[in-house]
Amino acid sequence: MGGAMTKVKPEASTNRLPGSSQAIVLVDDHPLIRHGLAAAIQARFPGLNLALSSTAEEGLILARKILAWPEPTRLLVLLDLSLPGLSGLSAIQNFRDLAGPITIITLSGNDEDLRVGACLGSGADAFVSKAAPVEMLLDVVQQSLSTSLKSGTWLSACGFRDSSTIQRLKITGRQLQVLLMICSGASNRDIANELEITEITAKTHVSGVFKALGVASRTQAILMAQQLGLVTT
Repeated sequence: MGGAMTKVKPEASTNRLPGSSQAIVLVDDHPLIRHGLAAAIQARFPGLNLALSSTAEEGLILARKILAWPEPTRLLVLLDLSLPGLSGLSAIQNFRDLAGPITIITLSGNDEDLRVGACLGSGADAFVSKAAPVEMLLDVVQQSLSTSLKSGTWLSACGFRDSSTIQRLKITGRQLQVLLMICSGASNRDIANELEITEITAKTHVSGVFKALGVASRTQAILMAQQLGLVTT
């Protein structure tokens, strides 16, 4: 591979490379995918600031360090949707809340319409299937680096698709918190106690979750959360 290569240890990779006003934080818990994609990025974009992380929590720390550099830096986050710890829509929203110029591209092995719409609705700028050709993913990265990436870009396993035809599922951070508690079997009273709110307010939050997901019961909400990859069982 040609060009200058950066060492990709997470702790060291936030050292700014001279002459580059852009950076990428790649977050994926699978070492093969993480390092393989990192090598492909470095080969296509030599000299680009690149940081790697296996968790969203560590990725957020790296992103804050990069955005705090004295010189303005545009940040691209390549974010695996299924991670240990902070994951899914919560991870997207946490990265979206960072102050600074940031683009978020979600990576997932599942690109069903529902999941794509949920990610885009939660703040992702683009959605890329892990089954898509690497060169096409790098084309999306190129679009982001050149600020020509169209919001809502969807690269599926079969190529680019039109995301304007799918519904954007929008759920707030509090609603997401309540949904995860519902999935754990919490009652309205349990939710109220955990969040230190009244039971009536908890009931209102639960109703808001149902409305956001387009469901009518806790069982349907749990099934929806499973489809979105928020919970596994």
